[in-house]
Amino acid sequence: MDYNTQKPITVDHVKMGDIKRFFVNYVFSDHLGKIANAHLAKADHLPGGAFHDHCIKLAQLHSDAVDFPKLGIPENFSKELRATKFPDLWKTR
Repeated sequence: MDYNTQKPITVDHVKMGDIKRFFVNYVFSDHLGKIANAHLAKADHLPGGAFHDHCIKLAQLHSDAVDFPKLGIPENFSKELRATKFPDLWKTR
């Protein structure tokens, strides 16, 4: 996937407050698993599968979520992209 990445947040001198703020922001903004599950669920039932617009956006969000620890910029996981239905993987089709 080719897309423009975000620029990292930088500071001149790292202070304990910067570390605390980053940690709290990370705990509350870590949606990597939810994004991955939403991509799987939506690709399973939307027309076009993984090529549907929602799935493309979720793939970009997933990359941003993976980069969050080094960039410090949380992704915007909007309600429209969240999965509300999940496939029943235990039944045979």
